[in-house]
Formats: sequence, structure tokens, C-alpha cells
Amino acid sequence: MTDDLDLDALVRRVPAGWSEVRYRGRRWGLRRTDQVGGRTVAIAAEELGGTGWVSTNVLHLTTGAVLKPCEMPAEQVLDFLRGWSPLGPEPDPVEIPLAGGNMGGAARVGATVLRPSGPWSPTVQRLLRHLRNAGLDWVPAPLGVDEHGRDVTSFLPGTVPSYPLPSWIWSDEILVAVATRLGQLHRASASFAVDDAIWRLPTHQPAEVICHNDFAPYNTVFTDRRVTGVIDWDTASPGPRIWDVAYLAYRWVPLTDLVPDGDPSDSVPERARRLRLLTDVYGHGVHPAAVVATAVDRIQELAAFTLGRADAGHPDLHAHVAAYRRDLRWMTTHADKLASPATV
Repeated sequence: MTDDLDLDALVRRVPAGWSEVRYRGRRWGLRRTDQVGGRTVAIAAEELGGTGWVSTNVLHLTTGAVLKPCEMPAEQVLDFLRGWSPLGPEPDPVEIPLAGGNMGGAARVGATVLRPSGPWSPTVQRLLRHLRNAGLDWVPAPLGVDEHGRDVTSFLPGTVPSYPLPSWIWSDEILVAVATRLGQLHRASASFAVDDAIWRLPTHQPAEVICHNDFAPYNTVFTDRRVTGVIDWDTASPGPRIWDVAYLAYRWVPLTDLVPDGDPSDSVPERARRLRLLTDVYGHGVHPAAVVATAVDRIQELAAFTLGRADAGHPDLHAHVAAYRRDLRWMTTHADKLASPATV
């Protein structure tokens, strides 16, 4: 393992707050949080643009320092603590491709994210500025375009989960957090001026708010398992509140045929309970029955859109179409139970 003096020295060299460091030739985000008057130190690190992560607590007891890794071997933590180094200056910016995204092509350069632009880009930049001016600091800051005409926004540090999703994603606390964020988005966007706006996706009526249209786990940023950001705004467009709520329910309850990895809600009654929790938190008179009905319409439209892309040269998307159709059958079969006030 390591002796107390070695561990104390390793902890002391970790700077407070968030910083960008280098480990094994890659950029990592490193965060230190001192708790309980410094007697407990939480250290979390993640590979930027990759999948590596390290998380541990260090307890300072009367008997000495004790390492408490979070779901990983102690040697993995110690290797990182011994091996990371401050990020030195780089004369040339390095683009790190980012996984995911609505249509792909995003890359990170330092504290910014670049993505291909389109006719909708000025509208999305204006929307992000509107939201941040309204106090939504969990959306990226709009930074215009680069010398190649690409859209530029700020990089939101944290962890964006990918499939298979970790089990902690399915906690009630996180469901409440994302429903709350969606409500904040809708309240702030209701006053957004849509005159001369150009959107990548069609407007749905009644256009009450601006919908994110993909408020899903893979577009959510977490820090210490707390929601700290939402990314990928290029497919936002006006629509009714329930259009966005329905897709959030589809991804987060979830309203799907197959149980995602780590998802404890493997029964219809449990899905119905989580759906009621979501609608209660969101408010605005949105009811489970209407959410399920809208989710069916939403996924039917998504299946048709995805099928068009699959037939246009992306054959790998046929599997997505099949999954959407499977989920549609599941929602239709269980719609009454999902919408029940109390399912037994």
C-alpha cells in the first residue's frame, strides 16, 4: 500500500478546487474538496474526452491518513496520485474529439467546445446567451465562431455518462434534479424572441417554450454524481412543454422495453411511481397520462427521422429504429398502468 507520510504528501500536492492536469500523456480534470474542517479530503479525476476516472476519500484520523477508494482498487488511486503532473503550456491547441452529440463532429480545445455550424447556429448562440443571462449557469456559454466558421461554446467540466450507464444514474435524487433543470429551462426560454430564428428541428405547436429535444443522460454533465450541466443544444426548437417532458420521461424514468444496465426500476409499478415523481416535480399541470401519450408521438417521430437517416447512408441506425419501435409497443401496452394514480 503506502505509508501515512507518503499519502499525506500525495494529498498535499493536489490543488484545491478544479484544475486540468496531465496523466499518462492525457489531459485530466482533477478536483479536490476539503470537508469536515479538512479531516476528510475528496479527490476525483476524470480523463477529458476519454473514459478514465479516479475517485477517493482520504480520512485524517488520529492514527494517521486512511485511503478510502470509491469502487476501485487502492493501487489505481495511488498510481494516479503519484503520476499526475501540472499541465504545462502547449504552443499549439490540441483538438480532442468528443463522443456523442446529436449529429457528431464535436471537439474540445482547452476550455472550449467546437462543433460544425449551420444556419441554426446564430439562433442557438443567442438562445444560450439568453439562458445564461436568466441565471442558468449550467448551460454552455456562447463564444461565437472560430477561424474555420465552427460554433464555439464553453466546455462544461465534469462527467458525461455513456452506455452502459452507471447504476447511480437511476436514483430519485437525480430524476428530481433533471426535472427541476428542465423546468428552469422552460421558464427562462418562454421569453426568448423567436423572430427570424432558424432551428435545426421543426417547431411543434403550441410553441410555449424552447425545447432542448434531447434532455437525456448522455447529454448531462455530473460532478460528484450531481447534475452540473446539460450540453448539445444544436437541436433545440420551439414546442409545447410536454414535448420535452415526454422525452425526458422516456430517457430518465425510463419508458423503454428493455431495462437499462443498473436500472432498478424493472417493473411497471416502479416506472409509474417514477413518472409520477417526475410530473410532480415539473408541475405546470402536466399529468402522467398526457406524458405517456406524447412520448408515443415523440418516439414515433424520432423513429421516422432516424429511419430516414439510416436509409440515406447510415445503415447502423436501423438498430436504433428497431429499438424505438420496441419501446413504442411497450409504452402502448402499459400506458394505462403507467398513468394510474397508484399502481399496485
